Amino acid sequence: WDDDGVDLSEEGWGDDGLDELVDDDIGDDPPAEKTAATPAATSATAPTKPSVSAADGWEDDDELELSEGNEGADGWDDDFAGLDDDLETAETQAVQPSELSAMPAVAAVSPEQEKLFSSLSSYVDSLSIMVPSLNAILQQDIQAAGDLCEYYASRPHMRDYTLEKEVPRMDYRVILPNQDILVEKEEVASYLSSVPQDHDLLVRAANQSLLADIVASLTGRDLLIRPQYLATSIASKCSFTVDFCNQQVQSLCTMALSIPGKDGSRLNLANLTLQARFDPQIPELHYQVMHVDVVLQDKSILSGSAAFLVEMDLPI
Repeated sequence: WDDDGVDLSEEGWGDDGLDELVDDDIGDDPPAEKTAATPAATSATAPTKPSVSAADGWEDDDELELSEGNEGADGWDDDFAGLDDDLETAETQAVQPSELSAMPAVAAVSPEQEKLFSSLSSYVDSLSIMVPSLNAILQQDIQAAGDLCEYYASRPHMRDYTLEKEVPRMDYRVILPNQDILVEKEEVASYLSSVPQDHDLLVRAANQSLLADIVASLTGRDLLIRPQYLATSIASKCSFTVDFCNQQVQSLCTMALSIPGKDGSRLNLANLTLQARFDPQIPELHYQVMHVDVVLQDKSILSGSAAFLVEMDLPI
């Protein structure tokens, strides 16, 4: 995670065009003894490989790399339809040209696309049932709290990042030593600014850098954020509680999980609710996946994702 800022913007992907259908040349005339016409072969030009623009992280903090995405659209990119002139039936010959132009396209689906579509469907089905196993993974790293203490102790500028970048745009609650609670941004900023710099570890930790380890722990080929599908997560809402009474920081964050959709535009799969609690005195760090709410209702839309990923020729 970098220490300079956050960007919640997103980038799309280029659009793919429809394939052109080109008739192959028919060879020499058949021998006289053969009366059946040889059907003309057709071939489709291969779709061009779309360009991919990398998803940016948070623009104002080079170490905070929570990638983002857009919602995608459905459908296959390489649909086409064609008629074989040499094999026209009497019914086809009776169709007027204006009617032919309105005929639906026939999808050309490769075996790779079919296999990937099935894998993506299984991935979406598994999202809502993997919460217990994910939380078990998050509890395995007992050294994380000590590492995080060292991280913030060596980065005093994270105090300024919290005060200048995060407090103006995120929701904060400050619990004072006398248990009074501040929620107004001006009061929160004023109190956090008054904390002495040699006792401000909570202030340095009260920002989205606190979520770095949880995102990394949830990323993997069989985990929540799967890099083989170019899956990314982006924080859409975060709130922080800076508790000076119990000397700890808590964060509740909602993140959007997405993969490339049709033509590389982002397709949202689910919303993740994550919780973090950091107590530097013990030290203790607790991460938990609270909810995984699947938002993709029509899995047929994944056909566009499968087509795009196959064209990208990724090692899936």
